[in-house]
Amino acid sequence: MRIILIPGFGEDESIFKRIHDKLPGEKLSLSLWNLILNKSVKTLNAETFAKDLIERFQISNKDLIVGHSTGG
Repeated sequence: MRIILIPGFGEDESIFKRIHDKLPGEKLSLSLWNLILNKSVKTLNAETFAKDLIERFQISNKDLIVGHSTGG
């Protein structure tokens, strides 16, 4: 199981600094700003963006997603 940490827009992985070391196992922090840079505004929506994240990072039902604000 991986724990995937997704900060909100305008935030970075430091939003999780208080809990990061307390979480077990492999952790992956995603930067939404870096991931959204090359997306077309005309075709971008929450569903297509989530599907892209699932495919790009091979997210499965064995992973745990922790999101903050828009990252949630």
